[in-house]
Amino acid sequence: MMSVQAHRDEDIFPENHKFVAERWLGDQGRKLEKYLTSFGKGSRSCVGINLAYGELYLTLAYMWRLWGSRDATLGDDVGVLCLFETGLRDVEMEADYFVPAPQKGSKDIRIKAYSIGG
Repeated sequence: MMSVQAHRDEDIFPENHKFVAERWLGDQGRKLEKYLTSFGKGSRSCVGINLAYGELYLTLAYMWRLWGSRDATLGDDVGVLCLFETGLRDVEMEADYFVPAPQKGSKDIRIKAYSIGG
């Protein structure tokens, strides 16, 4: 089963198109971990999964430490990051070519940086 199929299964992930972070908390979250197949499972899993997670954590933490958002900023933020000309159409999967593919004509996710007070 492809990870996209598992992640979009309504029996496993109700309201799978919504961001519901609470689903991963407590006992319910532990039961869902076996369905988190972004990097594969078992003998076919990604060899670099731990490195990939480490890079994701470090990169996102560094980025969000320097840059806030319009809803959440700290006093020493460099600026804010906002989605730029990005809609739901740009992140929804249209086709599966072994990896999920966006709709034709999509410019993917784009972010624009704004300085604070400048």
